[in-house]
Amino acid sequence: MDLRKLAEDAKKPIDTEPKFIQREQVWSIRYTSPEGVKYEGSVASRVMTGDERFQSSRIAADVAGRPWATLPPGAQLHAASLGVISVQLRNPPEWLLSHAAEDEELAAQLYASCREHDARWFSGNRGAGEGDSSHSRVSIDPVGIATASDIHDTSAVAEFGAR
Repeated sequence: MDLRKLAEDAKKPIDTEPKFIQREQVWSIRYTSPEGVKYEGSVASRVMTGDERFQSSRIAADVAGRPWATLPPGAQLHAASLGVISVQLRNPPEWLLSHAAEDEELAAQLYASCREHDARWFSGNRGAGEGDSSHSRVSIDPVGIATASDIHDTSAVAEFGAR
């Protein structure tokens, strides 16, 4: 242990600049297939637009091929993963998508990374562990509250809905 170096490092200013998350990031991916073949490449993750979010949901539904509620949770996660990674990952290598379709663990890890990128982008661009976790970007305050008598009186419900 070099105490002099530690003392010098302690004198350096701490970087308090916020680390902004870019809407698009490039990731390095390493994967070993069940057959033992090693793959390596890079892929860009870009936080999806509103239209792209619906596109990824349509892909997940198409992959599922049947009513969502009839699928086991693992199949739902795999289908949702494939929908998100097929849209959010830009120009992925062909091996990545073909293996993600077969390997649920690969698909789930890519999905988790995409969701983390998305969450950090929308959390006010704070890095992990930064900022006040109780601070919300969205605040909704009730303007009026229906009472029990309003719920039973249909004219009052219609009036309350018009407020």
